Amino acid sequence: MITIEGFYFTVTDLDKSIKFYEELLGISPTHVEANRWADFYQGDKHFGLLCDAEINQCRAVGNNGVLNFYSDNIQQDYEQIKNMGAKIIDKLCDTPDSPYEYLSFTVLDPDENRIEIAWYPVTIQ
Repeated sequence: MITIEGFYFTVTDLDKSIKFYEELLGISPTHVEANRWADFYQGDKHFGLLCDAEINQCRAVGNNGVLNFYSDNIQQDYEQIKNMGAKIIDKLCDTPDSPYEYLSFTVLDPDENRIEIAWYPVTIQ
């Protein structure tokens, strides 16, 4: 079984982002690697900020990633999330352009980060 350990956002200015999240979360990072990355922990929950260490510049930012979850009952989960009032940007549909058969929909969190919920009828290998 794979479990979620935490996640990282890529940022354009590590110092500026650290300050923002310190103010937002009310905590300081538990570790900062000079102009490369920073980790924030709240109990066993983990959040990080990441910059490109090779060239000492930050990676591109802004809706570059998608957090993906698997659903074992996608129709029920779609209705539940729709009833929550979450902003759904891609309605529940199949994926005719994909070599794999699956159903999915995409919602935005309050910060407009993309979250895809998907259902696969068979294991994709």
